[in-house]
Amino acid sequence: MTDNPAFDKSRPFPVAAFVTVKEGEEQAFLSLLQEIAAYLAEAAPDKTYVYSWARDTENPRLFTLYEVHANWEAAMWHRQDAALVDFGKRFAPLVESTRQSTGTWVAGSESSRY
Repeated sequence: MTDNPAFDKSRPFPVAAFVTVKEGEEQAFLSLLQEIAAYLAEAAPDKTYVYSWARDTENPRLFTLYEVHANWEAAMWHRQDAALVDFGKRFAPLVESTRQSTGTWVAGSESSRY
């Protein structure tokens, strides 16, 4: 990531995850996502600008999670925060597979809320 000349650690850092949930675990997964969102809204409003998800219309077990962190440091906080690590431990047994993609912020207001 850091070898990308367009990458600037001080700019917003977007992340997308594509998650396939184990059959029958969809509701538990959605409940956990809601808990995570509530935690982030309270604990990290200055670190996480966007935390959203979408459920695939053809495959109800496939979710896309989208996050925009304030910067690289905020993204690293997200990976190391004790409560979020605990959420991750609860997340793992519900998941069949996951794929992650990161990007570079290219447009939009960095200070506005979405």
